Amino acid sequence: MWEVGRSGNKGVPKTSRDNLGETTARLVEELTPYRAHFAPNQSSLEGVTNHILRALSESVGLIAILHPRGQVERADGTKIDRASVWVEQEIAIAAFMNQVLQRGIKVRAYTHESIGREGLREQLLLNPKVFSQDQQVLDDLREILPHWAAEISVQAQPRSIAEEMAELASSGRQILVTPALPASKSAFDSYVVVEVNDKTVRLKNTSSNQPVTVPLGRLIEILWRGDDDKPELNVNGRLQWVTLQGEWKFFPDRPEERDAKEFGFGKPTSPSDRVVNEVCRELQSRGYQLARFSPQQLRMRRNHGWEVVYDVDGRYFQYQGPDKRILAAWHG
Repeated sequence: MWEVGRSGNKGVPKTSRDNLGETTARLVEELTPYRAHFAPNQSSLEGVTNHILRALSESVGLIAILHPRGQVERADGTKIDRASVWVEQEIAIAAFMNQVLQRGIKVRAYTHESIGREGLREQLLLNPKVFSQDQQVLDDLREILPHWAAEISVQAQPRSIAEEMAELASSGRQILVTPALPASKSAFDSYVVVEVNDKTVRLKNTSSNQPVTVPLGRLIEILWRGDDDKPELNVNGRLQWVTLQGEWKFFPDRPEERDAKEFGFGKPTSPSDRVVNEVCRELQSRGYQLARFSPQQLRMRRNHGWEVVYDVDGRYFQYQGPDKRILAAWHG
C-alpha cells in the first residue's frame, strides 16, 4: 500500500482542498501495482492511531504534500505559514521506520514555497521538493513512481539461501549453526562460510579451524539478528561432534524429541561389543576416564566435565538395561 498524506489550505472547501491528494492517489494506482491510501485530515490522536499509524505500518511508500494551513507567530514576533501537524508526524514516523526499524519505506515530501521551515523538516534529511503549483507535484510523481515501483519489486523478492550464504562468505561474518550436538560443546562454537557451490556449503570452525561440509539442500534458513549478533544457520539435520576424530560432522538426522535434542541419537551396545571396547581402549590411551550414566545422572555430570562419547556414525553408545546407561568420558 502507498500512503498519501496532504495538509489542506485553511478555509478552502473540501472538494478543492482534497483534489490534489485524490489525484495523487489515483496516479499511484495507475503507475504502480500498489493500492493508495489517501489519509484524510485528522483532528485527534485517536484519528492518527486508527488511520495513519495502521496505514503506515502496511505501506511501502509515503507521499507527503504540505500546503500552508495557517499562520503562527514565533516568540521573536516573526510570522510564518505552517503546515498540518499530522502530516509532519507522518513524515517523522516514516523517518523512524527507515532509520531505526530499517524498513526502507520510500518517502517523497513536497512543501509549498510559502511554508516556513521549522520542526522536523529542519532536522530530517528528507530533501523536500518545493513547489508553487500543484501540477509540479504531479509531474514529478509521474517521473519517479515507475522507478520506485521497480525498485520495490526487486527488494521485495526474497533472496535464496545460496545467495545469503554467498554474502556471508564474502563478508567473513561469523555464524552459529543449529542444531549442533552436544549443545554443551557447541555453545561457544562459531563458523565462517568458506565456500558455496551448487551442491554444498563448506564451513570452518573458528576455534579449531576444522572444515565442515553441509549439503546446500539441507539449509533451512538464516536467522538474521542485530549487527553485533551472529546470524544463526538452521539446518535440516545436525552438526554432530565425533569423539575419537575430535571434529564436527554433518549428519542428516535432525533431533526433534526432548532426549534427542539433549543427547543426540543412541545405538544399543553391551559390555561384549567389540566396537565399543575398541573405542574405550583408545580413549583410555589418551588419558580419558570412562563411565556409564543414566540420562538423569549424565545431566548432573556434564557440569563437571563429563561428555557423551559419540562414534563415527554420530551416535552414542547406550547399554541395554532398565536405566539405559550412556557411555561418557572425562579428561582430567
